[in-house]
Amino acid sequence: MDTLDSQNRTSEPMHKSAIQPNTTQNDFSYIIGQPHRFTHIPVKQIWQYRELLVYLVRRDLRVRYTQSVIGVGWAVIKPLLMMLMFALVFGMIIQVPTGPVPYQIFVYAGLLAWTAFSTIVTIVSGSIIYSSTLLNKIYFPRLLIPLSASVSPVIDFLISIPIFIVFMIVSDVPLSPQFILLPVFVVLVYLLALGLGLWLAALHVRYHDIGQLVPILMQLWMYASPIIYPIDIVPAHWLTIYSLNPSVGIIRGFQWVLLDTPPPTELMMASTIVWILLLVTTGLFFFQYSERSFADIV
Repeated sequence: MDTLDSQNRTSEPMHKSAIQPNTTQNDFSYIIGQPHRFTHIPVKQIWQYRELLVYLVRRDLRVRYTQSVIGVGWAVIKPLLMMLMFALVFGMIIQVPTGPVPYQIFVYAGLLAWTAFSTIVTIVSGSIIYSSTLLNKIYFPRLLIPLSASVSPVIDFLISIPIFIVFMIVSDVPLSPQFILLPVFVVLVYLLALGLGLWLAALHVRYHDIGQLVPILMQLWMYASPIIYPIDIVPAHWLTIYSLNPSVGIIRGFQWVLLDTPPPTELMMASTIVWILLLVTTGLFFFQYSERSFADIV
């Protein structure tokens, strides 16, 4: 009995010491997180993880074009097929007037911007779901996923612009003198799509119905933009409300810099810029706020 009591007495402090935290100088505790969740944009972290960003971009490009017979050619074929369909229905059958610019060129200019915009929104909105296997493996700024996903549509877009210029030359349509402003509208397309895509990406994690809703939204939005018809046919009493559509200023701007059509109005451009600032700012903050639960939900 004495032996047993002595064992109990000696084992008790051992048990207590086992559960005490080790407070030696070599013990460090790290909490991997992001401070000021709702107000902090991890610009410094994105730069620190730039090699991972490059890897993710390469991975997306490889997945997009590997084992694809046509590959990057889809960047040209997709808007071209849509242009041919609209030219047949609206150009030849309905005969929508587009002034001195041939209808097919008019539609193609708008489709260039719209295809880039809708593709970025669609890919970015599903980027977190498609990369869910990465979320539980290592820590990295989750913002890298939508940023990397948005690169491949931009590359497609930049490839399709020279093809369109060749198409204009073949159709004997002169290049607009304000063509030098094209990069401005390319940036506006990207920022508008990225801001909306960040909102949808964060919502898509929690509500998987977003994946079914986005293609429908993009289809309806296209018909609400001056792509297959000139803005001149919009009734005057609806023009102010119509100009509040953020895509109107961008599409109108593309047609202006490429085809020398009338430029977008001040209201159109103001609406586009305000929407971009609103969507990009709130989209970044909402994405940062929501990312804490990504790994638990997906």
